[in-house]
Amino acid sequence: MNSNKTIEQLIVDFAEQYDATETTVKKYTDVVRYFFIWMRRNNHNPRKPERKHFISYKKEMIVKYSPYTVDCYLAGIRLFFQYLENVGVYENYSAGIRNARKTLMYKKKALTVTQTNALLNSLPRTTVKEKRNYAIINTMLRTGMRSIELHRANIGDIETTSTGYIMKVQRKGHTSKDRAISFDDTVMEPLQDYLLHRTINDSEPLLLGYRNRLTTRTIRGIVKQALTQQGLNSGVYTCHSLRHTFATLSIEAGCHIDYIRLNLGHSDEKTTRRYLTIVEERKQQSNIALQYFNAALNNTQINANNKHNDAT
Repeated sequence: MNSNKTIEQLIVDFAEQYDATETTVKKYTDVVRYFFIWMRRNNHNPRKPERKHFISYKKEMIVKYSPYTVDCYLAGIRLFFQYLENVGVYENYSAGIRNARKTLMYKKKALTVTQTNALLNSLPRTTVKEKRNYAIINTMLRTGMRSIELHRANIGDIETTSTGYIMKVQRKGHTSKDRAISFDDTVMEPLQDYLLHRTINDSEPLLLGYRNRLTTRTIRGIVKQALTQQGLNSGVYTCHSLRHTFATLSIEAGCHIDYIRLNLGHSDEKTTRRYLTIVEERKQQSNIALQYFNAALNNTQINANNKHNDAT
């Protein structure tokens, strides 16, 4: 490297010039540090990384982590070495290293209509904690909210409108609550059922743990436990599956993609349109065409409800 600075000093310099949220900067600097730890552990000179080192690191990561996580790590590493090249410290040998993901398909599965109803019906609502957990899962399913958005929500963020309710949200990567999600009584009633047992103060967190604001880790754990109890315990069913379920089932029910995009907070419609691929794949996996064929042979009709449930 064409610099007398330590690697840690170079990482700090990178962080100071990178224009992003504090959370994003920390994430990227952490993954860069992990890469140099890996270099030392494998007896490679950390000041002379070669292209083969980046490829080996990627291969090792793919074995341990999901493709999405690997790509996040690679993104931070590329940005750091691009910075080093820009300031004349080191050539960016990480350029051109391909992402781990081979497809635009989501890696987390959406629930079917049957699975969604079973999940909601399985949740007890007796204790305050149970009412809270039900409100969490119900809200995420019916709005597509992320765990980080629920974590950041305060009681005062909910407002009544002429058509229902809105909740001001701080989207992922945003620094303020500059967006709003609209919903109706199917979301509000479980929230009110929980909040009846709370001291109502607009500045209070919407979701409380023992004493403090519920963490994203706890929210994800609550959802994962509920999914596991329904037999959905593989790695493709996580907290984020509820967001995918909202989008997928809404599309299957005929909702225009623009409304879904607004609810999910996507700035690019292409991101939302990925859900169309999931819907098409579900259609391919269903046997609706065979049911019509058999019905024609037997001179019978397909039940509309059965059609929908089989396809979803």
